[in-house]
Amino acid sequence: MKFLFVLVLACSHNATFGSYRLNWVSYRGTLFLKNGDSLSGTIWLYQLMNGTVFVRHTFLGYSNHIEDPIQPPEDVKWVRFKDIIRLTIATDTLENKFVVYESLPRTKSLWRVLLKNDMCAIYDDTMIPGWKLGYAPRNMILATRNSSIRMYSHAGWFLHDSKTKALLKRFINKRYRKRFQMKDFPDVNKQLQYISANG
Repeated sequence: MKFLFVLVLACSHNATFGSYRLNWVSYRGTLFLKNGDSLSGTIWLYQLMNGTVFVRHTFLGYSNHIEDPIQPPEDVKWVRFKDIIRLTIATDTLENKFVVYESLPRTKSLWRVLLKNDMCAIYDDTMIPGWKLGYAPRNMILATRNSSIRMYSHAGWFLHDSKTKALLKRFINKRYRKRFQMKDFPDVNKQLQYISANG
């Protein structure tokens, strides 16, 4: 039934906007659910996309086998984000063996963990595990023990042409009362490390 719903949703976008299409992507991963269960196998994520604009979704698929890398099997299990505590996606990169997503209070999304320590954590909301941070996802937050802070607004994202480094420089200067220039941080990772270290 859920699969039929998604197809209908995709068709409605096609009928309305003309250029939307439904893309399935499969990953190896593990779901940790709020009811205490865990599921390891193939995780199915999809994006409704128009050019480079990705439409948010609120569920993913799980199966213990794979027949087609771009099409979930008929017995796929659909799981809503609100029922998930944590999701790990296996990667083939040397930097990280896993991409981790977590559920956060008072949100309807899963959030990708960028950096995390005992003091704070930095998350973004992309559901594309391998997304590089040269261009920023629509939302990035700094979660401390007492609050969650949006690191840039949608207007700022647009005005800075979604360039992550410029957005984070602005956030750092405002939050920590600094006057850093773009040249002061060689890359986005150094900016994230600075934020993580200073909370």
